[in-house]
Amino acid sequence: MENVIHILRQKNIYFNERYFLWSMGSIFLFGIVSGMVTLSIYRSLREEAGQMGKSDMVVLKQIKMKYEQFIIINGSVLNTYRMVERYIRNYKAWKVRISSWRKLINACELLLIMVSGVTGTILYAANHDKEKVMMIIVVGGFLAYALFMYERLIKIEDKEKDLVCYITDYLDNTLNTKAQRTVRTECTVRDIEKRMEEEKARIRENKRKQEKVLSDILDNYL
Repeated sequence: MENVIHILRQKNIYFNERYFLWSMGSIFLFGIVSGMVTLSIYRSLREEAGQMGKSDMVVLKQIKMKYEQFIIINGSVLNTYRMVERYIRNYKAWKVRISSWRKLINACELLLIMVSGVTGTILYAANHDKEKVMMIIVVGGFLAYALFMYERLIKIEDKEKDLVCYITDYLDNTLNTKAQRTVRTECTVRDIEKRMEEEKARIRENKRKQEKVLSDILDNYL
């Protein structure tokens, strides 16, 4: 490390403020755009969830099918909220999971701090102006904080909770009733069919016994 610092001091490396600001601005802008994209995805999902019974969106259809399978097989779902949350976070928009879109903002925040910190350290080691070094670190920290406040302002986490709660409410209070009714109907039909088969078997057995009695009587007289 000491050798690297010595080389930097000897070379007195050139620092272009314009390139630095362009880099930091690009990272910041990318974080803003990723937040807007994430927000747009959640809004689209919320609109589709508003008509979930008729929606053709694949992820919503998968959630409904999985829920109905649990009801038919187990009679209930232990934690509907977690099941829905898992499906939503694995939903892909433009081949990227929505959970990854969310993490991009945090990644940009971290990248801003890292770039400004590393740049400031290198310039300090190369004996650049200390005020300029402080300015670099302050700019990185300010942009990272601004991105953090932007993330809180658009309330992505609240949008996810609202979406998951809405879908959960639909499943537990609407689809569950229909699924339970279907299960009861299927059970009733199966019971009726079973009783009919048993009655048919009993009739065949009685008929067989009567034919045997008649056969025995005829054998005695012939």
